[in-house]
Amino acid sequence: MSDVYKDLKKIAMLLEKHVNNRIHQELNKEEVIQFITQWLNKHPHVFQSLREYGELLSAPLNIPTKTDTANIAKLLIQLEEKVDTLEDNVNDLHEKLDKVSVKEDAEGASEQNTKQKARRNLSPSKQEKAQRRRDALDRLKYYSHEISKTAKTAGGTHRGSA
Repeated sequence: MSDVYKDLKKIAMLLEKHVNNRIHQELNKEEVIQFITQWLNKHPHVFQSLREYGELLSAPLNIPTKTDTANIAKLLIQLEEKVDTLEDNVNDLHEKLDKVSVKEDAEGASEQNTKQKARRNLSPSKQEKAQRRRDALDRLKYYSHEISKTAKTAGGTHRGSA
């Protein structure tokens, strides 16, 4: 019985592969693309309905949409800017504290300068901050691409590619 199941599964997979290849061949034809483009230009409400339907289905299927990805990118950038602002404020406080302690303790000036230099070395430069932002955006693009691939292999339609 298990051999029959395995054979049936192989046949179904081969059939699915054949059908998918045929669909790709037919949809990649120039005249089909032109027809679909013209039809969608004449009927934009249909395309909008499809997009809304995709948005509706994405939540229960746990598939992120193009809008979701864009919103995450915006939130990530806002978060990084806030973190940068906090880092700058902390560095300003360190500098002010160093100035106050230098005035209070003239004898320990060389030690304070050493501490201040060490703090400056620890604070990220603007170039480092920009590089972190670029890295975060690269990670976001990678995850978005992986999500798209996963959605396509799962047989769902991913609106990020629309």
